[in-house]
Amino acid sequence: MKKSFILLFACVSFLGFSQEIGSAGKLFKNENRSSERIELMPKENYRWSMPYDYGYAEVFVRIPEVGRFTVSVGDQQITNSNGVFRFFDLSARPQQLTISYSGIVLYQVSLRPRNNHRMVFDFFSRKGLFLLEDLDLRTANQAYYGSQWNDFWNGYYGGIGRMKNSEFEHFFTLYKKEMFDREKLSFFQMQRDVTSFTTDQIAMLMSDLSFDDSKLTLAKEAYALVADPQNYYKLRETFSFESGKERFTHFLTQIRKR
Repeated sequence: MKKSFILLFACVSFLGFSQEIGSAGKLFKNENRSSERIELMPKENYRWSMPYDYGYAEVFVRIPEVGRFTVSVGDQQITNSNGVFRFFDLSARPQQLTISYSGIVLYQVSLRPRNNHRMVFDFFSRKGLFLLEDLDLRTANQAYYGSQWNDFWNGYYGGIGRMKNSEFEHFFTLYKKEMFDREKLSFFQMQRDVTSFTTDQIAMLMSDLSFDDSKLTLAKEAYALVADPQNYYKLRETFSFESGKERFTHFLTQIRKR
């Protein structure tokens, strides 16, 4: 009798929970007019949370060559012709990366993604797979998602390369040790012509300065070196006074008219 009650309770609980499916969100109606029935799908078995027993990792792969490629990492697979393959929710354990074109495997390699890290690669079919950066997601000043990611990818080739986060952390530590604004500006100028920065990195440098005049000087000198100029407006909030904010707004408005 007790077992029957438990079984009945479990069935009622399941049915009650099933009725909640679809109660959240907006339904997009199925536009598939195929005669195949949805009942052909396996029996419903829902997974409501992602298991992270083996940690969390990301792998980004760019393929600059024109064509429709397929990239797989572990049990995830992406096929497209835009050349950008971004894998999230990967386990932080050894797994295989495979790159194919027209059903032909071009490249296979075993990866060891680390927990809370993103491995960033470029692939060239005749040259190979190159690791550009192993980004620590816990300490990164910016997540680098969205369209601006291409700015960072391209920063590794030609011209001045972008300062990696690990390099910037060391640079910023030494920068903060300088006592006065003029010394901090001189320290920045020493590195100015050999690397580029992100807007978030410039914001950190500006926030460590004491006076708005110094902040504006740094903002002006760094603009030509920033990898994501579309985000430069964010620096307005680093100024202490409204007059400083207005002068920065005027500078940014004028330079973008050129």
